[in-house]
Amino acid sequence: MPRLSAAAALLLALMVCLAPLAQEARIVTGQTPGLDPGARERAIELAIREAVLQAIQEIVPTPRITPYEPLLERAGEFLASMRILDYDTRDGLTRIEIAALLHEAALRAAIADAWLKQAPSPPRVVVLAAVRNENEPYAVLEGNMAQGIAEEILEGAGMTVVGLEALTQHEDPESLAGMLESEDGVRGLARAHLSDAAIILLVTVSAESLGLGSNLFECKAHIRAIVGAPHAEAPVQTHEAESLLHGAEPDEAAEVAIESGIQRVMPLIRPMVILAAASSDRSNQDIIVTVEGRLDSTALRTLQEHFAAIPGVEAVEVLIHGARGSRFRVQYPSSPGGFIEPALAALPPMLPLEVVQIIDRDMQLRLNAPGN
Repeated sequence: MPRLSAAAALLLALMVCLAPLAQEARIVTGQTPGLDPGARERAIELAIREAVLQAIQEIVPTPRITPYEPLLERAGEFLASMRILDYDTRDGLTRIEIAALLHEAALRAAIADAWLKQAPSPPRVVVLAAVRNENEPYAVLEGNMAQGIAEEILEGAGMTVVGLEALTQHEDPESLAGMLESEDGVRGLARAHLSDAAIILLVTVSAESLGLGSNLFECKAHIRAIVGAPHAEAPVQTHEAESLLHGAEPDEAAEVAIESGIQRVMPLIRPMVILAAASSDRSNQDIIVTVEGRLDSTALRTLQEHFAAIPGVEAVEVLIHGARGSRFRVQYPSSPGGFIEPALAALPPMLPLEVVQIIDRDMQLRLNAPGN
């Protein structure tokens, strides 16, 4: 990775978060036995604990609060400010109502870490990154450093990463490039590649001369991240930031700006990715059918209708359709054998498919046809 000397560049390391999270105060109540001054403090502590509990239940809907008990024990650390709305002592009880404003970003990061520690298996996350010059219409997918840095950071955080190499085994670069700025695209990536979450990173680079009398350029890397889970009901989150660098060599300075920006923004995005994975509803009632080789639109529709006609099938969704292959999600809550046998026994003659492998609810087929 190229580095600029002190004489060649002035690294400003300027990161500007362009999309901060909106926060609202939580109205909560704490009540405890006693009328002494200590009871007042205990009531406030209980109210703060209730505010943090509410936030946890909103961020990670779960019937099990046990993994997050340590966060409740240090709830005060997540309090940004509070205002007492009501204070009452009667019948031997002290009751306090407060408006509590929490450090949401710190709390989300702590919740994400707690969820990751107790997850039954590492979350599977798709990463798609691209870099483009602001004066060029096309983004570069292959060989861009943003992809490699993002994959490395998420793998280091204990996640299973589906990177560009795996994506291009099933989808052509043109179709992937079409997803770079789409909220639906991030959900589709997660669904198509059987993942708990997906992140799209689009880095737009610009370089401008600082003017007469200067040999320096101002190089800017604008980073837009989109994070989502596979199901349509899950909210898609976006984060934007910029990295700025002055350098004598615009190409080298741009690379350093990209690297610096991604290194700084990924720790901020990481909790978003983990919490998106925590909300994932990947079903163990689905059968995934992957077909290697190109299916034309008629063959695709025929195969989809063939699967849908099998008794017990509730729905068939096309996850991927491209030059390199196709993938279907079949909703079939019964034992997979009841689907697999008729799916293979009565294939339409126009579809010469052979079995590559079948593992539980995962079928991999290959199209034996000219040109494949």
